[in-house]
Amino acid sequence: MFLQFLSSLYEKGLTYSSIGVARSAVGSLISTLTGTDFNNQQLITRFMRGVFNTRPSFPRYKEIWDVQTVLQCISCMREIIFSC
Repeated sequence: MFLQFLSSLYEKGLTYSSIGVARSAVGSLISTLTGTDFNNQQLITRFMRGVFNTRPSFPRYKEIWDVQTVLQCISCMREIIFSC
């Protein structure tokens, strides 16, 4: 039943991290109510590995600016604005 729920989330197009959050939340609730730890079962772990392989997580940002370069640019802009 738990695996069917996770599978339905996958079929809806959710990302690996979203499915992982749902797995953790529902698994914690189930383990609290029943005393059974579903999050560490081999079948759930294998399912999550498959989700990761088909929908891997990507970095949030593609580029990271050099802070020193940005500060120098702002400093130059400040000098231009205040020199008028």
